[in-house]
Amino acid sequence: MQEEENQINNACLLIALEYLRKYRTYFHIAQSYGISESIAHG
Repeated sequence: MQEEENQINNACLLIALEYLRKYRTYFHIAQSYGISESIAHG
């Protein structure tokens, strides 16, 4: 359970960094990861 939680936290961190560094929209980031825009933003 802890490992799964760490993976989710790592994914959230990567999404945030990608948003901040590349000026991409959450829509495009979500498309890259195969998730919905609301999940990428949340």
